[in-house]
Amino acid sequence: MSNPSRWGKPLPSLKLVATDGRQSSISDYKGSKLVLMFFKVECPHCQRTLGIFKSLCEYYSTQHFKMIAISLSSPEETSKFTSENAFPFPIVLASYDKVKREYGISALPAVFFVNESMVVIHRVFGEMSAANWKSIFDDSLSEKPQEQRK
Repeated sequence: MSNPSRWGKPLPSLKLVATDGRQSSISDYKGSKLVLMFFKVECPHCQRTLGIFKSLCEYYSTQHFKMIAISLSSPEETSKFTSENAFPFPIVLASYDKVKREYGISALPAVFFVNESMVVIHRVFGEMSAANWKSIFDDSLSEKPQEQRK
């Protein structure tokens, strides 16, 4: 049975599919700090947050973490979006129904900060300012658990 309260708990398994069809899993990243952003291509809040994260990934380029943007839109919409926009992190696809059920996502964008043991240390639902995201990145990279809801 799924548990929608993921904060402070290990992430459930999630199959990821690249726009070229290559498959991977969230568990492939065990041992790395992760920032997972779940989004939909047609969501304007998600698009703004992706732009902020692009800048933050460049700012934190010397930190040891991996950013993965997980599209919950169709493969066609996601491929078109990624061909029109360049990001310094991978954009992959996942099943919206499974993500909503297993990760307890109530709003988009949904962002999970995960430690090396695959435990959620921060999660944020909804859009925030660049300054607020920077603060969350700072806390997450130093691993001070916190939950944010907008």
